[in-house]
Amino acid sequence: MEKDSILELQNVTKKFKGVNFVDNLSFTVRRGEVVGLLGPNGAGKTTVMRMIMGLMKISEGDVFINGISIQTSFGKAMECIGGIIENPEFYPFLTGYDNLMQYARMSENVTKERVEEMIELLGLKQAMHKKVRTYSLGMRQRLGIAQALLHRPSLIILDEPTNGLDPAGIREVREYLQHIAHEEGVSVLVSSHLLSEVELMCDRVVVIQNGKLVTTQHIHQDREQVVIMEFIINDSKKAKSILQEIEYVRVIGLDHNRMGVTVKIDNTRIPDIVKLFVEKDISIFRIEEKKRSLEESFLELTGGNEIA
Repeated sequence: MEKDSILELQNVTKKFKGVNFVDNLSFTVRRGEVVGLLGPNGAGKTTVMRMIMGLMKISEGDVFINGISIQTSFGKAMECIGGIIENPEFYPFLTGYDNLMQYARMSENVTKERVEEMIELLGLKQAMHKKVRTYSLGMRQRLGIAQALLHRPSLIILDEPTNGLDPAGIREVREYLQHIAHEEGVSVLVSSHLLSEVELMCDRVVVIQNGKLVTTQHIHQDREQVVIMEFIINDSKKAKSILQEIEYVRVIGLDHNRMGVTVKIDNTRIPDIVKLFVEKDISIFRIEEKKRSLEESFLELTGGNEIA
């Protein structure tokens, strides 16, 4: 396994009636990292998560959790993992508190204090003594996340964890997942159809399509050396003519309506362009860095297919 990897998929394949629904898939999740698993409808995201958690048999390949193979040491590997696949299930006739205590009794070293800690962190205090059948979907999601974290796993797998939550609830779950990852070293693999939320929540994304790996991308990176900048000025035609004569600038767009010229340039050269425009009597109204959103990248990588 790679250094600091908590989860590693090695050439994992799942076949149904001779068809590869997941095809030779490999990726890793490192310690303290929040990774988003993205893909269009039918890409195989839930199938991948089910195989990681041992809910579906792997046809070929292997999954390692903390270096432990789920093929050869399933019970030991599962001690390191918690998760929710699709909708969390509970005893509807019991209260939320009783459901958590029931799970705690089935797990080693889960104390009453740990249960109370999860109740507090997930904002469940007011609903703990109500029957779960009265819970909204969002409240069930919170209870499911609390349950998944009770035994202090090294890795949690969450399929659509913000489903049914209001904006405040989504933010709370996001901040808590980032906290347990970055402050406590728990690794998180999460799927979501909310790309804007994934962009805020995750450190990295793994994109799959037709069961195959398309790419892995870091969400938050240090500012790149080469950037794409748009200069909004008073004479875009004149600016383009000047910039085309400069070796270190590549003009990639011109917008006469906005009076903008877009260039690809080394980050350290931006002051030189500003100085040149001033010398050539070109007024600069605004300078904007052009960054692609995760949604734009996803649509490009998957050919415009919808995510789910």
